[in-house]
Amino acid sequence: MPGLRSCFHKSMSKEHFRARQLINQGRHAEALEFLRKARAESPWSDVIAHDLAVTLVRLDRAQEGIAVAEQRIAEDPDNAFAHATLGLVLLQCSRAAEGQEAFARALALDPEDATIHGLLARAHLEADKPNEALAVTATGLAIDPDNDLCLTFRAQALLVLGRADESRAISERLLQLDPDDSHNHSLLGYELITSGRPTEAIPHFKEALRLDPKNDAARQGLATSLKARSPLFAFMLRGFIALERVNFWTMIAVLAGALVGLSFLEKSLQADPVWLPVLESAKILVYTGVLLAMIAHPLYEILLSFDRDGREALSADELRATRWYLVSLAGALLCLWWGLATGKTRTPFMMAVGFIFIVKMISEVFESTPGYVRRRMAWLTAGTAALNLLSPVFSVLLILWALRTGSASLKPVVKTALMLGMVPLLIAGFSDHIREWLERRRPDSD
Repeated sequence: MPGLRSCFHKSMSKEHFRARQLINQGRHAEALEFLRKARAESPWSDVIAHDLAVTLVRLDRAQEGIAVAEQRIAEDPDNAFAHATLGLVLLQCSRAAEGQEAFARALALDPEDATIHGLLARAHLEADKPNEALAVTATGLAIDPDNDLCLTFRAQALLVLGRADESRAISERLLQLDPDDSHNHSLLGYELITSGRPTEAIPHFKEALRLDPKNDAARQGLATSLKARSPLFAFMLRGFIALERVNFWTMIAVLAGALVGLSFLEKSLQADPVWLPVLESAKILVYTGVLLAMIAHPLYEILLSFDRDGREALSADELRATRWYLVSLAGALLCLWWGLATGKTRTPFMMAVGFIFIVKMISEVFESTPGYVRRRMAWLTAGTAALNLLSPVFSVLLILWALRTGSASLKPVVKTALMLGMVPLLIAGFSDHIREWLERRRPDSD
């Protein structure tokens, strides 16, 4: 049986060739139409079925992609390539255990294919089984000593197991075999970081991004390397990364607990006003900490965007997002200035907090899948920003309405105005849950 790699070198139809061009340009939605035509013309082509299944998964149409791979297996149950395609699709769907089973079936049909051994090693690594990955790559490299997949995942397994010198030796060999491979540069960069040489890793990550601007692993590695270049830069990045890990509900629990504690202290210290400034300072620290935790990831990206090398660590979407973050943060600063200048702190400060929360919403917009979900998240964010901006107008209208109707007390009106001011905060606070809800309901055809 021919090896997995050899299947990719057979002649292509016009439609399949065009689809491959579009895939290489990242235009997967356009490639899909050509792949379907190619599949209709050559229903027994393993490579077309593979490309169609993988493209569907990249378009977040996982079930369709799995169905294509399973259909090819049903048509030819003894086809190792078809089983390997299913394994790869399952890996891309984060179903590593099922992927291992599919690759094992492929190897049972074609035990001499080193590439399938490399794919199985990847599945073991994704299932946190580095020793199994090491054993599988040893078998694959006995078949083909220069197989890049086996070498790559062997290096990664060695790195996980703390054998950095052996891992780096393989990475350097891979780079000698193919110096124009983006992933080879990225892998060596990670080896250098692990060895405590992050400055030397920066050129490799930059070269990886030059060769493939869509290499997210290289972008993240570059960001990590930059942290070590400046102590202040490193301190700030480490802080934002630590804040990023704080769960939303943990933030809410900490905030609620702090407010209850501070309220109790305020009542206890009323007889001794000397401590009241300290208490107010503590409140400011709590609020600031919660707000920073909420927008830690956007702040991390803003910080990177102001660094010449750091900008290369950000994708095009992330760079666009940083501009909108800065607009929203500028709105927050203007509201704070307004409050301090007029001495009327309640409404301006509430609006400032609203704009900071909207930074989180902007982050969710650019995290969402382009198309159906991103459009709706953008509309929701724009609507929330408008609501936050117009909250003083609504408050004035409510007061005028109360005066016109001869309301006996303005307290209920003020409470209603405050509740309206809280609406943007609530929407923004739950924006990640809203995005996940929209993602689950995103139509396949989008």
